[in-house]
Amino acid sequence: MNSLPAALLAAGLAAGAALASAGPAQAAPVSGQVLELDNASFTVTMPAPGHSNSWHSTVRNISGKAAALYVTLDSVRGSGFEGKHPATLALREGSTVIVPATVPATRPAVRRTAISLGVIGPGQVRTFTADVALPAAAGNEYRDAAGQISWRFSATPDAGSQDGADRTDSAGTPGSGWLPHTGAGVIAGILGGAAALTAGLLLLWLGRRKRGTA
Repeated sequence: MNSLPAALLAAGLAAGAALASAGPAQAAPVSGQVLELDNASFTVTMPAPGHSNSWHSTVRNISGKAAALYVTLDSVRGSGFEGKHPATLALREGSTVIVPATVPATRPAVRRTAISLGVIGPGQVRTFTADVALPAAAGNEYRDAAGQISWRFSATPDAGSQDGADRTDSAGTPGSGWLPHTGAGVIAGILGGAAALTAGLLLLWLGRRKRGTA
């Protein structure tokens, strides 16, 4: 009677192993940590109407190999991004705009889409800036608004610097190796016992204290 659960368990493990070996995660992962991220967590105040606040995140490639760098907007939630005059969100590197100022709720395609940031060389350091702006037309209804934004930086081996055997879709996260980050690769990584994928820039947006009308 106990042979049936054992058989089902064995079948489940076999299916998981088969899925983990399929798709982009098929290649052997590159060993060692890939990306190191400074200022991964921010506590910020809501900007005044007509103004913006900015936060910076620094990414380092510590793998010793060139890598293709990506950023993904994992989640946006909170009352600050809702209502008649919601705040906008933008991401840039210096003066180069990566994600133009947009209201995330009106651009669902922006969310969970991996955006290419080009190649980050071995030992290279790159700094990115997130800007949150509140329209000038926003009123006191936003003074207690709150929200949360989560960015994730990830990396894949650069095809121009490595042979095909090392290529795989991977996410570089603090304390991890190279982990899958897209499509079936995510499922394969989870079934294969991979660590959590979420990493990168976390903006915790606190409502600003009540102030007089400008």
